[in-house]
Amino acid sequence: MTIAAGIDVGTGAVKAAIFKVENGEETWLSRSLIRIRQRDPIELARVAFDNMLEDARLAEREIDYVASTGEGESMPFHTGHFYSMTTHARGAIFLDREARAALDVGALHGRAISIDERGKVLSYKMTSQCASGSGQFL
Repeated sequence: MTIAAGIDVGTGAVKAAIFKVENGEETWLSRSLIRIRQRDPIELARVAFDNMLEDARLAEREIDYVASTGEGESMPFHTGHFYSMTTHARGAIFLDREARAALDVGALHGRAISIDERGKVLSYKMTSQCASGSGQFL
């Protein structure tokens, strides 16, 4: 059994989840979403993580892996960091094994990503501006 956490420190919110994998089955144990609203996003990542640990009735030492994405590379308690294109691609494959593309319209950038059957990024197009350029991009 493996228990892992994923924390995305985005431009508008911190999103996080804890799940366990046992015998190939994934079970969500807790989720969190905290809007940043002019607060320190790294502090909010810690708050989200602590809240999920309490909700799932787990101690931090019971978490095998803490993955970060977005601006989460600055979190002192993460185990590994994944860049957004990779996380979008892998998430698309997780949700639908037949997916070969992912579209992200986020607060900072819009992205269209072409992926293979393993969730590897083959190519992408991205806006060069913040969300104000999203209409032109689409």
